[in-house]
Amino acid sequence: MAKVDIDCRYYLKSEKVKGHGKGNEGHPRYRCYDCCKVFQLGS
Repeated sequence: MAKVDIDCRYYLKSEKVKGHGKGNEGHPRYRCYDCCKVFQLGS
């Protein structure tokens, strides 16, 4: 499987973005450990 770097939508960096479970509809959520925010792609 290919690795994809996810950029934080608030902090605009990808160094400390990790997976953070799934949202209500099953889409993956991500957490930025620089700005401490949780987000989903495309939402």
